[in-house]
Amino acid sequence: MKLYLSSYRIPNVGEFIRFIGLPKNKINMAIIYNAKDHHPAEIRRRKYLELKEFLNKNELNFFDVDLRNYFKNHEGLRPALEKANVIWVNGGNTFRLRYAMAESGFDQIIKSLIEKGITYAGDSAGSIVAGPTLEGFENADDPKQAPEVITDGLALTDIIVLPHWDDPVFKSALKQLQKRYKDDKSLTIPLRNDQAIFVTDSEYKIG
Repeated sequence: MKLYLSSYRIPNVGEFIRFIGLPKNKINMAIIYNAKDHHPAEIRRRKYLELKEFLNKNELNFFDVDLRNYFKNHEGLRPALEKANVIWVNGGNTFRLRYAMAESGFDQIIKSLIEKGITYAGDSAGSIVAGPTLEGFENADDPKQAPEVITDGLALTDIIVLPHWDDPVFKSALKQLQKRYKDDKSLTIPLRNDQAIFVTDSEYKIG
């Protein structure tokens, strides 16, 4: 099992490629962008183009998988994701992303895809949902942006990622979360925007 969890995009592309364990030209990333579904279409498109520019600049191969296309029919999602060897889940609103994962059936198949050797990767909201819970993140993200609020994480890891630790906008809310989960003896890892967590099976390192 491999998870790559960052605060913002891919801070070190070389380390990312080494972690995936494939030549750059063999990496094929499925991009899930549904954490920004709450934005107006033009803003969502502009932000997506910024991500696309970053990926193209770093010569990373990718294609889109819009979870909204599978809300009424889950059957096509697995074969769409199986075309990738990396699933990249982009940041945005954590609760909107988790809602899309539930409505599309993504949350029901992701563990089996990882067991097949596909790497789960993502930043910010994409890193948060990989953990066991979203409880408390309403202080950092607006849950009203999701049609239904789901607080269970995907539980791919027991790590609770606290992204954007170096951003003063989020610092107060993240410190509250850190204290809350420290009291619960849960594993929280604050990440600056230039950091990522590399998870292999039950082991992890921060880079």
